[in-house]
Amino acid sequence: MFKSILVTTILFGASFSQARVDPAACSKPGVRNIPSVKKECEELDRQKNGSFKLPCQETNNIDKCCFNNTSACKEAGERFLNQGSPKDAIKYLKPVCDSAITTSDDCDLLATAYFNSGEVDKAINYSKESCESYGHPLACKVLGFTYINKGKYREAEVIMENMCNTHSQKEFCIGKAYAQYEQGNIGEALKGFNEFCGADQREACAKRADASKLIKEFCLPDDFESSTNDKGISEWKCDLGENKAKAIEWYSLDKKYAEGMYQGLEKSGIWKYYDQSGKVTEESQQERAKKVAGEKKLNQQKEQKAQAAADAIRKEQQSELICKCQQYEASLNEMVGKEKEVGATVGVVNKQKLHKLGTQLVVVRDFIKYLRAQPESAKQCSKKYSLQVQSECGIEAGAFTLKK
Repeated sequence: MFKSILVTTILFGASFSQARVDPAACSKPGVRNIPSVKKECEELDRQKNGSFKLPCQETNNIDKCCFNNTSACKEAGERFLNQGSPKDAIKYLKPVCDSAITTSDDCDLLATAYFNSGEVDKAINYSKESCESYGHPLACKVLGFTYINKGKYREAEVIMENMCNTHSQKEFCIGKAYAQYEQGNIGEALKGFNEFCGADQREACAKRADASKLIKEFCLPDDFESSTNDKGISEWKCDLGENKAKAIEWYSLDKKYAEGMYQGLEKSGIWKYYDQSGKVTEESQQERAKKVAGEKKLNQQKEQKAQAAADAIRKEQQSELICKCQQYEASLNEMVGKEKEVGATVGVVNKQKLHKLGTQLVVVRDFIKYLRAQPESAKQCSKKYSLQVQSECGIEAGAFTLKK
């Protein structure tokens, strides 16, 4: 089966970025006023006039500076992202994201920068809630293709299918086809590749050819037919009923002959396998069933071991998360105290900021109570966590609140 190697390289070039327009086009009023082009032309004007200056250059603490200058730092981060400099973009976008409220889309740009820099785990961390809870397209694009690159095809398909249906963007619909292809759902994947194969999606066309070849291998000669649809694209059709289902099951389970092809001769009860050298191996239905049962048992044992290891890691992470949340709670209390002190000094209380901090405190305290109720989380906390990692508590707590 096809193995994904950075699908974003196929679909988006080297990384996610906004398209750049030809500067000459900006001089044409009819073109310049197109909404999708206007913003790019204005950006080119700023570059030409030298009106944009990178913020926070006079300080050695960009995090603190950008925390209080989010608009300018966000613009700087977007510029670096569009110029193909994700590391520089992260420097400006992370403090912007850290200062944002949970529902903001400011963190989507940061997730994109992490994805483009190859830090896929951080890309997932900053895009997961934004996509799953709020459906932000950019966050879902990052999360979906990150899942594909990590081999989490089912999770990717769920995201891509939802966004393909609601937004009808080509990238999401092709991503859905890739995820289906990797899971062995060749017929459905072929439909997606057929629809979106074109000059700008040559890799999708190549996958369409691979999928068509596999479907052809699943068909007996008498059941195979080729036709051309109204787009001039060849389609392969095959209706074997139970035989086709068995063929797909065999192809996905039998690793030894995964590169070969088969013909199922149901009447004689004999299975024929053709390996790459052309050698033919015959087995009875009983022999075939015994092999498949053995493979399933081995796979189940592997899955059980993997699950046990994952559970152990989860327990460790659960107790660490409590520590992070306790530190986060302490920092919020400190911020509330400072805000009240400032208000008492100047005679004006920032009620909006106090309300926001108070809301965050309620959420975090509620989340800590929930975590402490879990049996595996009774562990002593160390004070090794900094404010930078406490954002994980805010993200997890926000997701918990929405699910309750």
